[in-house]
Amino acid sequence: MWARVGFAIVLAVALIVTSSGSVSAAPDLPQPVGGQVAFVVGLMNGGQADDATLQAHFSPAFLQQVSVAQLRSTIAQVDQATPQAVTIKRVVRAVPLEAEVLLANAPPEVRDLKIAVSKTAPHRIEGLLLSSGAAPVAASASLGDFAKRTRAIAPRGVSLLVARVRQGHCVPLAQHSADTPRALGSAFKLFVLSTVMRKIESGQLRWDTPVVVRRPLISLPSGTMQNAPVGSTLPLREVAARMIEISDNTAADHLIALVGRRAVEREQAALGVADPQRNAPFLTTRELFLFRTTARSRLSAYLALRDREARLRFLVREIDSLPLPTATAFASWVSARDTQRVEWYASPADLCRTLIRLSARLRKPTLHPAADILRRNPILSYDTGVWQPVAAKGGSEPGVLTVSVLVRRKRDGAQFVVSTMLNRDAAIDEGQAIELQNTVFALLAKVS
Repeated sequence: MWARVGFAIVLAVALIVTSSGSVSAAPDLPQPVGGQVAFVVGLMNGGQADDATLQAHFSPAFLQQVSVAQLRSTIAQVDQATPQAVTIKRVVRAVPLEAEVLLANAPPEVRDLKIAVSKTAPHRIEGLLLSSGAAPVAASASLGDFAKRTRAIAPRGVSLLVARVRQGHCVPLAQHSADTPRALGSAFKLFVLSTVMRKIESGQLRWDTPVVVRRPLISLPSGTMQNAPVGSTLPLREVAARMIEISDNTAADHLIALVGRRAVEREQAALGVADPQRNAPFLTTRELFLFRTTARSRLSAYLALRDREARLRFLVREIDSLPLPTATAFASWVSARDTQRVEWYASPADLCRTLIRLSARLRKPTLHPAADILRRNPILSYDTGVWQPVAAKGGSEPGVLTVSVLVRRKRDGAQFVVSTMLNRDAAIDEGQAIELQNTVFALLAKVS
C-alpha cells in the first residue's frame, strides 16, 4: 500500500521514473516534495538527466531497488508515449514529504503519480510510482446508494459504518456488518499512537523523548525511517508523526518496542475494541512482512500455538532474527495472502469508538501535539470549506483496504465518522474505492 492508506510496500518498478527537467515547484504542492514532483514531470516532457543528476535526486536505498539503467529505460518509454506536454491536472493529496497528483496528457497507464522524499536535505526521492490511478466516480445518490456501491467492491468482505457522533457515541446513519472485524492494515497504528499518548499522560514518556534507531526494528516502506542511520536518535513526536502522516512502518515498530506489546494490547480495550485478544501478541510490521514472504512456511506452526506467550516466544526465536525480505520475495505478492489468518483485526464500530475516544483526549494540554499528528493524513478528499479534519488513518495491503476518518462540519460543529473496511481475495482497486468513499461527504453535508 502506498503511504496514503498505510501498510504495504510498493516494489513494482515498471513505471518508476525521474527527470532533470524543470525543477520549479509544482502548483499547490508544499516543499520539498513539490520540487521533486516538478522534476519528474520535467522528465516526462523531455528533460535530460545524466547519472550524477539521477543519483542526486534518488536516494541510495531507492537505487538499490531500481538501477540507473532501469530508470533510463523507463524514462525513454514514458517520454516516447507522451507527445503532448504533461501537466498536473489535480492534486489528490500533498504533505511536505509525500504527494499524489493526477496528470493531464499522460498515457492512461501513467496518469497517477505518487512520490515520497526524504526528510533531510537534499530531500531525495525514496518512493515513486506511476500508475493508471482511479477513473472518475459518479456521486452517490444517497447514503444507501453509497453503502450499496461500497459493498459491490468486495461483496463477501465489506464492513462499513457511517455515523454521527452524539455525546461520545457512534450513531449509525448507514452501516453494513459494522461489528464484523476485518484485516485493517496500517489502521492499527491508531492503537499504537493512543498507547504512546497514555504513556505521556502518565509521565512515563515525553514528546521529546529520544528514540534510538535499532537495526532489529527496521522494517520496510511505506515510510522513510528505515533509511536513518542505526544508532541515531529522533524525538518521539517526530517518530509518532511519521507513523501517522506517511504511515512509516519502521516508526511504528520502534514505538511498539518503546511502549511494549502488552501495553498496546491493553490500549485496544480502552479504546473500545471488542476483541483485543485477537491481536495478541501484537505484531510488528516487520513480522507481518516476513510472514507474508520468506517466513510464510512458518505461519501454520505459529498459528497452531493458542497461548499468547507461546506465540510470543515463537516470534522472538523463529521470526525476529530473520533478515528483511528483498524485492524478489515480493514479486508474486499481488493478491490477498493469508489476510484472514494473520494481520491486525478490528471492525468499523471499533474504529469509530477509537477515533471518538482519541479525539476526546486531545483537549488535554499535554496531548495537543497528537491533535496535529492525527490531522496530518486526511486520507479522503472533501471540501475544506465545509469540513475540518479531526483524525484519520487508513491501511492496505493486497486484498485489504481500510479507511477511517473523523471530521467536523464547520457550520455547526457536528462530527461524523466514515469507516470502511474491504477484504477480498483479489487485489482491490484502491483508487476507485477511495474515490467512492469521497462521495459520502456531499451527502453528510446535508444531514440535519
